[in-house]
Amino acid sequence: MRERAISLDIDGVVLFRPPLQLGAVINRHVMRCASTMYNSPDAIPQIMRAPVPGNIKAGELISFLMHYLKWVYPGARDFIRNQEGVYIYGNTGRKNKVPWVELTKKILGKGRVLDRFEHIFFKEAGTKTMLRKLDAVNRLTKIYPHVTHYDDNPADALPIAAFFPDVEVVIVQDLSAGVLYSSEELAKYPNVRKIAGLKAA
Repeated sequence: MRERAISLDIDGVVLFRPPLQLGAVINRHVMRCASTMYNSPDAIPQIMRAPVPGNIKAGELISFLMHYLKWVYPGARDFIRNQEGVYIYGNTGRKNKVPWVELTKKILGKGRVLDRFEHIFFKEAGTKTMLRKLDAVNRLTKIYPHVTHYDDNPADALPIAAFFPDVEVVIVQDLSAGVLYSSEELAKYPNVRKIAGLKAA
């Protein structure tokens, strides 16, 4: 029987990213009422996540090329590879366009963790990252009795904590989480805890 699943944000949790997210700064108060956005989990819109054809547009070319320089954190690799009897899912804000999907899988493959992922949820164009992550976790809760979500952006993670009180949410600390979101603030959510980074138990 499938008992436990882990939902992993990719950038900043599994793959290197600069330790401060402007989105978290700008949207510091974005969430807190996520649980009032929909009257039940069934009301959360489902997002089409299958890879879709498409070229990299000029406006995203620099970001796309910068992602070529990313790597899997050694601690994250050890954490992922040491999970026994746990089903692992990627839960990323990266677009579901084929070039982004292929690049992501290539980097995860180089980092020797791709084979441990059951599936990676990508982001459909025109959808908000917060909603996309809510939808992915909602799907997992219908399959697994125990779900844990790891994220380095509290603006995305706290809505999950508020809407799904039975889901454990782990904030992987960076400057956005460590400075903008205090321990006292995170303590408002009993299903949230904060760690310095992924590492093998």
